[in-house]
Amino acid sequence: MTEIERAPQTVVVIGGNGHLGRAATKGAADVGAHVTVFSRNARRQDPRTVAVSGSITRVDDLRRVLDGVQAVVVSVEADWTAPGMQKVYVEGMRNVLATAPADAHIVFMGNIGVTDDSRMPEYNRAKREAESLLRRSGRRYTVLRPAWIVSGTTGAKLEQGDRYRGRRDDVSSDQLAKAIGAILTYADDSAGKTFELYGADQQVDWSRALKNLTRDE
Repeated sequence: MTEIERAPQTVVVIGGNGHLGRAATKGAADVGAHVTVFSRNARRQDPRTVAVSGSITRVDDLRRVLDGVQAVVVSVEADWTAPGMQKVYVEGMRNVLATAPADAHIVFMGNIGVTDDSRMPEYNRAKREAESLLRRSGRRYTVLRPAWIVSGTTGAKLEQGDRYRGRRDDVSSDQLAKAIGAILTYADDSAGKTFELYGADQQVDWSRALKNLTRDE
């Protein structure tokens, strides 16, 4: 069975016009999924996708776009205020859980260093709360925490336990796209897991790498 045959047929990328969302959109489209970019100011930047305008903060908008979808990638970006981050990350996750189909695979884009409140404490707390809501939901999920996104790195490495403490190991948007495509393709191996994605020189055997990750407790 090929990767395209194993990938979900329908994927919605919430926040698909953002910096990380564009990579997620590419990754889903690259493995043959029918991708809808859902964003406040939706624009179809990839001809393989469709674009729908709406907000993660509005349940009616989500119902309209998530009906029958097989996978959801949540890659939203909030303004840098505590109320804004709570509304977008935390309440937004509640809205996704309330509206996505029960069998949909939900992929949440977190960030490295999320457990370290010495830096960006309000941002990290909101992201952690969104992660926690997803883990407790009983849904099929994956939490992906990418390093800083740059160009130039040719490979990647996967870690768990959020050992980031000021290190960089930037990862390219192409590798982030590959990670999303692999998560969707190898859903059984990626489900119920949280991991960090860093840049590296070596290429990744995604099926093996995802399978070797430890599931969340």
